[in-house]
Amino acid sequence: FQVYIKHYKALFVIIVAIVTYSFIQPDDYDTSPGILKNKRVLITGASQNIGEELATQYAQSGAKIVITARREDKLKEVAAKCRKAGATSVDYIVADMADIEQVKNVVKDAVALLGGLDQLVLNHVTGLNHPGMWNNSQFNLDYAQNSAIVNYVSYIHLSTHAIPHLTESNGNLIVVSSLAGHVPTINTAIYGATKASLNHFYASLRLEMMASERDPYSITICMMGPIETDRSRWSKFPDKVNMKGNPIDDTAAQIIKAGTTRRSYLFIPWWTKYASAVKAIPSQLVDRMFLKIFYNK
Repeated sequence: FQVYIKHYKALFVIIVAIVTYSFIQPDDYDTSPGILKNKRVLITGASQNIGEELATQYAQSGAKIVITARREDKLKEVAAKCRKAGATSVDYIVADMADIEQVKNVVKDAVALLGGLDQLVLNHVTGLNHPGMWNNSQFNLDYAQNSAIVNYVSYIHLSTHAIPHLTESNGNLIVVSSLAGHVPTINTAIYGATKASLNHFYASLRLEMMASERDPYSITICMMGPIETDRSRWSKFPDKVNMKGNPIDDTAAQIIKAGTTRRSYLFIPWWTKYASAVKAIPSQLVDRMFLKIFYNK
């Protein structure tokens, strides 16, 4: 019993700290209308879902956009949509993030098209079919290999090539990650592992910049919880999941705002920051609670 009391005390302290942080963190960047006009933005994974919505909303703000994904036909559709929405300019780059040799050229080609870089939005994920629960199959192993490259290694390459340009523009690096990288969830062992790697790498990179007493660009880590995308389990399996995903248009708007205002973290939906705090308490009781709340187990 005393152990549980200690855990609940720790939970209380963490929640108080998060609530306080939520209210005191300043938006120290201009958010007036037109602030994104002519901003040079590269968005990965932009052929559908969050990436497509991000591109559309940047376009509505008058930004100069380069979008990238594997499927040229989809990129053409999104580019046309962005031009109609009001983008200052729109170009696309066809690239497979599983091929590091292709990845190496994405930022260089985007900078050549844009004339520089103000914001890099890393949003892509592996296109392989989701393996479900880990079952020791060869498909699981192949999925793990591909995910490590697409969901993690390619991010490091892209941001590394972008850093000189973001430093020059005092720009913004926006990493669309996932709460699955912090809170274990069913069917996400590999996906969550790659997101945990992203979260740790970019949080550590930000800390290294602080330690070096330099802040040439900002890093915003977006911790995505349930989002109502076309292929998400929140849409496909409503009988097995106890909640709705966050609307995709609101999700994209929050990501853009968080990156532009140079926030360190963004949690979507808002309540996931508290789920993150609860999971910080090591306990089987918490694991059982999550299974009951999210999966009726």
